[in-house]
Amino acid sequence: MATNVQDSDVRPGPNRYISTPGVAKEVRKYIEDYDHPVIITGVKSADAFLDYTGEDEFFAPVLRYDGSSSERNARELAEQAKALDADAIIAIGASKLSDTAKNVAEILDLDLIIVPTLACACAAYSPYSVNYDDEHRFLGVPVHPRQSVALLVDSALIAQAPPEKIVGGIGDTVAKWYESAPVFEQADDLSVFDRLAYQGAKLSHDLLLEESVPALDALRAGDYANGHVHTDRHDHRHRRHRRRLRRRAGPRIRRPHRARRADQNPRIRGNDARRESGVRRAGAARGRRQGRRGSQSTALL
Repeated sequence: MATNVQDSDVRPGPNRYISTPGVAKEVRKYIEDYDHPVIITGVKSADAFLDYTGEDEFFAPVLRYDGSSSERNARELAEQAKALDADAIIAIGASKLSDTAKNVAEILDLDLIIVPTLACACAAYSPYSVNYDDEHRFLGVPVHPRQSVALLVDSALIAQAPPEKIVGGIGDTVAKWYESAPVFEQADDLSVFDRLAYQGAKLSHDLLLEESVPALDALRAGDYANGHVHTDRHDHRHRRHRRRLRRRAGPRIRRPHRARRADQNPRIRGNDARRESGVRRAGAARGRRQGRRGSQSTALL
């Protein structure tokens, strides 16, 4: 990690942020470059993930964290992952699980992929961990040298959580506006990044106040296809609707795949020939117009 860390530094989020309904069912596609990925998860998180994906077991070796978010547990898990010759850490769970996995990834200097199962806090996105001791006494908030290489946010998986967990995430996000607004208002000179943060907090605040109540009502009713809840079932319904509209509009003409190089694609070569022919015709027409102008000028003389 580069030294001379300042409070004014801008810390980015994950290297890749993928927010797609159903992405939790496609984790394998994002870890194909690793030979020995190791999963860190908890009991409830594991059950939620497997229930959602419909799988009977995980696709990689599994280590269970103890729920403490402690430095001791992170060191223990790091030793276990090292014994498995891990070359990547996959975190499946909520806030304390994410913080623990970030500690493990730093200890072993490995890539980290996070799949959140709850939307109750921002731990999966932030570059920090909140560490405790075995008595659950606060120890500190270390800044990790690097962030996760991928954060896979599956709204359909998260929607399966108890609504009160989502309420916690809503409160955590809305609070950021009320925490930051007085600071922004008292600041004499706001940088571009300060303004972006201000607008982002305001936008999140306004959107959540507008959407939270109807979204929570829909979740409590199990109405995942509701317009305020964005899940895979909601998206599938709209995709089916779009397909029906396309069928009513008649068959679509699909454009064939075009090779990148013109010499590999006769269609492009034909287009080039037609383009050259068009240029020649335009040039000839321009010459004729200029000739007529010249003859008209001569006649006026």
